[in-house]
Amino acid sequence: MPENVRLTLAPAVSDESQKAQTASLFRGGDKPLSPHERKIYALLQGDEATHIDEIVERLEAEMSLSEIFAARFELELAGKVRQLPGKNFVRRLHTNSRRRDLELGRFLQIAMGSASEVEYHCVLAHDLGMLRSGEFDRLTSETAEVKRMLAALLGRL
Repeated sequence: MPENVRLTLAPAVSDESQKAQTASLFRGGDKPLSPHERKIYALLQGDEATHIDEIVERLEAEMSLSEIFAARFELELAGKVRQLPGKNFVRRLHTNSRRRDLELGRFLQIAMGSASEVEYHCVLAHDLGMLRSGEFDRLTSETAEVKRMLAALLGRL
């Protein structure tokens, strides 16, 4: 059989570990970390950010990229690790920071609802002839900008 046909028919060889692991969106807070998560957690510090490239560089001999990213994501979901701007990561030092993030998230969602309400009132005022087109355009674009900023903040939590 020709080499190119044999390679096409052969199963793909993966550099990932063969042990199957499932991702969990709702991990209990006291569940022990997986071996991959422990390796990443050990690299991180609470007071100094570590860039994702540095994490990959240090662990690429032991783990595949998909395993590194999956374990890092699980640590974020569990509230053990926090992502900072620029793909930098730190350990969460206190569980209270997680609660503060949840409270801030609720506040931002309420603010997003208020911005949508402002948007609706602008449309209503414009439709009723109480708001000129120029003012309507300015207010709706400013409201849209506020909503984009709120969405970005929500995305960072």
